[in-house]
Amino acid sequence: AGDHHEAHAVIDTAALAVREHAGNARPGDLRRGGGGGHGRRDAVEDQQRRGQEPAADPEDIYTGWTVDTVHFALNPSLVAWAHETSADVELMDTEGMAAFRTQFEGLPAAQQPPRVMLGDTLASSTYWHGERLNAWANSWVRLYGGEGAEFVTTNMEDSGTLTAIGRLGRIGRADPERVMVLRTISNFSTPPPGESAAWSTTADYPDDGLPAKDAAWRVGSTVVRALLDGWERYATTPPAP
Repeated sequence: AGDHHEAHAVIDTAALAVREHAGNARPGDLRRGGGGGHGRRDAVEDQQRRGQEPAADPEDIYTGWTVDTVHFALNPSLVAWAHETSADVELMDTEGMAAFRTQFEGLPAAQQPPRVMLGDTLASSTYWHGERLNAWANSWVRLYGGEGAEFVTTNMEDSGTLTAIGRLGRIGRADPERVMVLRTISNFSTPPPGESAAWSTTADYPDDGLPAKDAAWRVGSTVVRALLDGWERYATTPPAP
C-alpha cells in the first residue's frame, strides 16, 4: 500500500485455521505474503475480472458473489492477541531498503523503518500500481469494511482462502474464528513522487525481496511458537489478550 514499505510485518489476522486431523484439532497453516509485518481485522475482495461479454444474453446470470465472499471480518480478540504477541519483533532493515524509502518524500509513513503493524488487506485478481488505483483501493476497503477500515496491503489469494475456510466452517470442518493472515511487504503500490505507475510496477524489490521473506519467518514463527506453547488451553479457546 502507498504508506507501507518492505518490512512492515502484517498479521492481517485472518488465516490460521484449526483443522481436524486424525481426530485431533491442531493449528493449521499461517498464511504469509511477502515482507514486514502488519495485522488487522478485515480482508476485502475487489472482484475485478477481465474478459469479453457474450454475444447474446444468457438465459440466466448469476455471479456467485455474495457479501460474505467480499468482506471478511476477523476475530478482533485473536487479532489483538496476535499483534500483542509479535509487536516487538525486530525486523531486518538494510541499506537498500533505507535508500528505497528515501524516494518517498512527503510521505512520512513510507519513510519509517520496518515494523509490525495492524491494517486491512485488499485481495485482487488484477495486478495494479498507481496513485489513482491506490485511492480506489482505500475507498473500496472502506465501502465494505466500514469507515474505520484502513487499506494497508495488497494481496491476491486471501479472499479465496477465507471463502474456503468460511464454507468449511458451515459444515463444521474449520473454525473461521481462528483465522489469521500474515502479510509481509516487498514494495509499495504507489510510486514515489516524480515516478510513474509503470516505473513502480517494474522497479526492483530492495534486496530482491529477501527482507519480506525474513519478516514472514520472524513474525510468523513468533505467533506459531506462542500458539504451541499455550495449546493446552488454546485447543478449546482461541487466544485473546
